[in-house]
Amino acid sequence: MKSLNHLFDHAKNYGMKHKPLYVLSIMTMFWAIFEGIISYIIPLIIVENGHSMTVMGLIIGSSSVSGAIFDFLICRYFKNTNFRRIFLIMFIMCFLLLLFILSAKTIMAFLLLTTIWGLAFDLNNVGNFDFVGRFTQKNEHSSSFGVLRVFQSLGYVFAPLLAGLVIGELVGYKPIIMAGIFLAISLIFFIILINLSKPTPTNLALENSDIKPRNTFFEIKLLFKIGKKIMPVLFLTAFLFIIDALYMEIGPLLGKSFTQFGQFEGLFVTVYCIPPLIVGWFVGKITKKHGKKNTAFYSLLFGSIILFFLSFTQNPYTVLLIIFVSTVFIDIAMPSINGCYADYISEEDSISKEIEGIEDLFTNLGYFIGPIVAGILADAFGTAQTFTIFGLFGVIIAIILIITTPKHINVNSKKILNQMS
Repeated sequence: MKSLNHLFDHAKNYGMKHKPLYVLSIMTMFWAIFEGIISYIIPLIIVENGHSMTVMGLIIGSSSVSGAIFDFLICRYFKNTNFRRIFLIMFIMCFLLLLFILSAKTIMAFLLLTTIWGLAFDLNNVGNFDFVGRFTQKNEHSSSFGVLRVFQSLGYVFAPLLAGLVIGELVGYKPIIMAGIFLAISLIFFIILINLSKPTPTNLALENSDIKPRNTFFEIKLLFKIGKKIMPVLFLTAFLFIIDALYMEIGPLLGKSFTQFGQFEGLFVTVYCIPPLIVGWFVGKITKKHGKKNTAFYSLLFGSIILFFLSFTQNPYTVLLIIFVSTVFIDIAMPSINGCYADYISEEDSISKEIEGIEDLFTNLGYFIGPIVAGILADAFGTAQTFTIFGLFGVIIAIILIITTPKHINVNSKKILNQMS
């Protein structure tokens, strides 16, 4: 109810000005149901075909290699990262994903499948950053990502529950058909979004910017320069997606270890997806008071401390509570740090696509490391113990970031480009 009240307040404050954002949010919600169902069933399908959790982690993690290549190509060859074009390609990739998942059996087939899956996720990520950078003001960036995160998480809340209800002893074709239906609904809202998102002086300038193509060596050097400037933010991004990969990969298997939940084993992933519905509406107020980076770092610290205790109980309801409370804190970090990127993108037009690309590169790094490490640890120590180990990592990383990160990070694209010219 509180989330709905915040939604009404947000709509009242901004009115028609944010109508495209609300349409994008609804599109994202249905896309998240599609993607959530797919991400829930892929680990199960891989294990059903006789592969270990370590192999499963390697397969899922490898998809991020192609995503990293995509991040470089988008910086090198895309004149601009217009969200309309990005989302259109994303939907094409998603429909291809549905076709391939029906026949995937071998390791090579799963590698192709997860590559397409990873590219679709990357495209969604880049499209969202581009939209927020174009259509919202700087002081609204964290709040806008909070709204997006709420609707996205609403989709991820329903996805594992819906998948769990239709999955029997084997995955079968029912969840795949269900995923396709939600993808089609998301496509309809994308068409509505195109009609609503009229160019403004700000985003028209971004769209028509005539930045000369840069050679490959220059682009690589530029990415390193930008990465060095915003490394603490990038490092946090990578770890947040490592944790996300942990839940998406090991969460379904953790649920299966508590047989008393039966068809509701998807609750363990669902509970992870609920907190954004709560925190997304007030994260903007927190970042305005404490700053985006500080909010993100301390949220990770508190959430990781709580996550550390997950393996110390055998009670499934206590496990659910730990997942929920730790995620409330950790999830504040995501829109907070995304707000930092949107600030950089809106302030530095000449390197906006490089910032989007390097952010997505570290997202892929998280999704590359996360599944592999989670799979190895789960085979070696067990699923619950894996969460505790990740909680310990989170505490260490948060403390390091709090101590070493400068108060202000100034990208200063003019200075960077002048140094390289």
